[in-house]
Amino acid sequence: MEPSNQEITATQKSFEEVLNRNGFGFQFSVLAECKEVSTTWESRWRFLASEIPVEVRNVGTKIDFALEHTVNASGFSDVMICECKRVNPAFARWCFIPAPYTRRNSIIEVKRFESLSMKNNGLSVHTLEGGAERQGQILHLGLPVRVPNVKGDSSPVGNNRNDIEDAITQVLRGLNGYINLLAGNRGLIGNKTFTFYPTVFTTAELWVSNADLSKADLQTGNINLTKGDFQEVTWLWFQYNTSPGIKHSLSFYNWEKLEDVMENEFVRTVAIVNSSGIRDFLRVTTEEYLR
Repeated sequence: MEPSNQEITATQKSFEEVLNRNGFGFQFSVLAECKEVSTTWESRWRFLASEIPVEVRNVGTKIDFALEHTVNASGFSDVMICECKRVNPAFARWCFIPAPYTRRNSIIEVKRFESLSMKNNGLSVHTLEGGAERQGQILHLGLPVRVPNVKGDSSPVGNNRNDIEDAITQVLRGLNGYINLLAGNRGLIGNKTFTFYPTVFTTAELWVSNADLSKADLQTGNINLTKGDFQEVTWLWFQYNTSPGIKHSLSFYNWEKLEDVMENEFVRTVAIVNSSGIRDFLRVTTEEYLR
């Protein structure tokens, strides 16, 4: 029996809601924006592929999409691993703050990315450091907060309070899976040196405080954020300690200090970009080559 117009409309509406909650429309609209910027030469990031299947520690996943910037003469290839996070509108404010202490002897935080190359027929993996200029400080702690008087999704996906953690974990799992993919297909590497830039694109507003968490009241544990600046930004750098469970299977070196193990094996910098900041982010990172 043919479905009625009412049934068609109801099914179409249900499908639309599920697509929106799971962020598929947002994912491809972000990709379309990235491709559009590349046609204006504001950005040298070029589309590589979407829904890239990868695996880390026997767990399979997919990368939403990847962008590539290749400097042919130098043999360097920058790859942006992209995760798109459409958030529940009721929790669409992500707030960030720096940590006053991270590791012993770490006086100034720098951006830390992962690099892969072939040397003497063997794979070499190392970290690449970059300054925190242009977009200001590097942030270490992030929490979603509720937006007053905004109705959320009727059936939210997952626990919205973990949205930041989930997005960063997913983009880093994708990054490490991509490194495993290259390691298993060494013809893709050739004579290039790859550097990987994990990036989360989100519908969430991004807010940053520069208050000093070490100034919290020792008796109550409460911090007064009015004693620092608080502002909305369109994108930022977030420093994250990657879990060993989502790391690639390649090893670095036998480090002798804990801070060296953390900085070289686990500390990675993730760009978090609001949809309104996509063009500026791609333009700035094109100018700096993220170096």
